[in-house]
Amino acid sequence: MQITLGAMRAGSLIKEANRTRQMYEAFHAMHAACYYHMFAAWKQRGLGIADFGYLKKEIEGLAMRRPAMLLRNLRAYENRNNVPTAGMKKGDFVSFG
Repeated sequence: MQITLGAMRAGSLIKEANRTRQMYEAFHAMHAACYYHMFAAWKQRGLGIADFGYLKKEIEGLAMRRPAMLLRNLRAYENRNNVPTAGMKKGDFVSFG
C-alpha cells in the first residue's frame, strides 16, 4: 500500500486514473499489480526473506517509472487465468493461484 500511495502522490497513476475515470480504481489496480509482481518474482526467481528488501526497491522503482508495465502484467495474468474483474464487489476474494 505504501508503494502505491507513493506512486499516486508522485503522479504515476494519472494515466490509469484518466483511463478508468476513477483514482480509487487506479489505486487499487496498482496495488494489485505491485502485489502480483512480488508474487510472480518470488515464485519465478525462488526468492527468500533475505531478498525482500531488494524486491521491494525493485517494485518501488517500477511503480514510479513503469506503472503501465505493472498494470499490463496484471491484466495479462487475469486474462490467462480467467480472473473475473468486472462486477466484483468490495470484499470479494481474489486468488493469485
